[in-house]
Amino acid sequence: MIVVSDTTSLNYLIRLGFIEILEELYERVIVPERVILEMRHAAAPTVVREWALHPPPWLEVRTVMSPATTPRLDPGERDAIAVALEIGADLFLTDDKKARRAAEDLGLVVTGTLAILGAAAGRRRLDYADTVTRLMAFGFRASEWDIEYARPGRENRKG
Repeated sequence: MIVVSDTTSLNYLIRLGFIEILEELYERVIVPERVILEMRHAAAPTVVREWALHPPPWLEVRTVMSPATTPRLDPGERDAIAVALEIGADLFLTDDKKARRAAEDLGLVVTGTLAILGAAAGRRRLDYADTVTRLMAFGFRASEWDIEYARPGRENRKG
């Protein structure tokens, strides 16, 4: 499965210490160059900046060939959507509501951090409730319904 991600989920997974889950769950993980640049920004958490300076070999960084014309999105989200469309990604990873809507409107299948954590918990890689509590402490926002929907054991999970 080929996944393209914007900055948000990568940021949270790095901060939680579970970024390697992406390699375990997906065949290929791709980001546009702009996402790496955003992660290296001085305002990014130190652990995120350090990770982005030396990304692992399983993360593929791509140049955008045809910029997306998705108004009202940050540049990293726009470029991630553009890359996902260019390569025909199986899944687009974001936690941003506007980016999710724009990606779905363009025909992309979208998931987010909660679904990834739910899948990892289903593989016994983490404690879902504890990890979600830690995630919320970083400022992640989700409804109780979204949190329960992503809980391990749910069938037909949508991020």
